[in-house]
Amino acid sequence: MPPSSPAHWLKTVSDGVLSTTLPGGTAFGIPEYICESPLTPGYVILCMTDLSRAVHNLSNHDGASVMVKSSSTEGSLVTNPRVTLIGTLKVVEQEDREAVRKAYVDVHADTRHWVNWADFRFYELKVESLYFVGGFGGQHYIGPVSRELYLSARP
Repeated sequence: MPPSSPAHWLKTVSDGVLSTTLPGGTAFGIPEYICESPLTPGYVILCMTDLSRAVHNLSNHDGASVMVKSSSTEGSLVTNPRVTLIGTLKVVEQEDREAVRKAYVDVHADTRHWVNWADFRFYELKVESLYFVGGFGGQHYIGPVSRELYLSARP
């Protein structure tokens, strides 16, 4: 994957669109802060309150996706590359919480207080598949990217 690939975006982007499934099967998307997981490079960390609709949705189905776009300031949403990381969202284990908290707050300093509130939990998106859109039109790759290629990509 080239240096501007999705595997490298997690080091430069700080937000994405989280999608979960509402009871009844309807998709639900909401912007969320993200950072790359210090536990598994290429996986995504989110911090959400138990009050979140997305968290409630996880009780029915732990499948989720996060759409991440290139941090490029050139072009537009439709002309710039973006990727949807698809997998399962799991609560981060207590023994890993401090490492995850540090990584998250390093990226999102404004969260340093509320990430410690009792109703907030860290979640890790365990990436199982990806869908890549390289840009607008047929001149760019649009389609699946293997999990193995994504996780093995290095700067």
